Amino acid sequence: MATPTSIWQWPVHEFLDHRLDSEQTLILEIIRSMFGKDIAGSRILEPGAGTSRVGLHLHNLGARVVVSDLSENSVNGAKLRFSEGAQTPPMGIIRSNLLALPFRSGAVDLVWNSGVMEHFGDEDLVAGLREMGRVSRRFVAVFVPSQFCMPYNIARMLSMGAGTWEWGLERPKRSLQGEFHAAGLDVIDEYEFGYETDIPLYYMRLLPDQMAAEFRKQYEKHRRWHEGISLATLGVKRT
Repeated sequence: MATPTSIWQWPVHEFLDHRLDSEQTLILEIIRSMFGKDIAGSRILEPGAGTSRVGLHLHNLGARVVVSDLSENSVNGAKLRFSEGAQTPPMGIIRSNLLALPFRSGAVDLVWNSGVMEHFGDEDLVAGLREMGRVSRRFVAVFVPSQFCMPYNIARMLSMGAGTWEWGLERPKRSLQGEFHAAGLDVIDEYEFGYETDIPLYYMRLLPDQMAAEFRKQYEKHRRWHEGISLATLGVKRT
């Protein structure tokens, strides 16, 4: 069984601040829209939960949430987050490998993650999607960096060349439709999002000053990016 190579160690303060950033807010709204805004009582699993911020907000909206991660640090952090930010306990907080989830088939309504699948090679990416589809009885949603977001992609390539990239091997995507299809999932929607967020400005510090100034000028002129920072791929189990 393969093991993901990127296992993050988050500082404690990441689990004590429950505010969503602009991208996480959009992800929360996308997930809500999949259930017609009313997600109360829905079973939702997030493998590769990281800091589990969105998971807490889904839980507080009434969803029955399970968060899981391969990192013991993330699991302990999730326990801290929910103990501080939730009035009731979540359905589960567990340590598990996304490629071998310890759940029966069709156990939940939605399996989703963000900033996870871009760390997998092609074979493990399809295997991970297939495993997410096995556990879900309805939806699978994946959010990854978009290959079209120039500030992020130029910063990533320059930093990787200099050996200063902090987030491990990432493979931003133009589309995941082929991978979803190979995993037995039908794509119901796919699009870039995050045009209006200021998240790409974070990557400016990794760019040469003149290049960063040009990107910043573009953003300030239009108050949005020409490209979305992230790609959303939403699918259903093939019947």
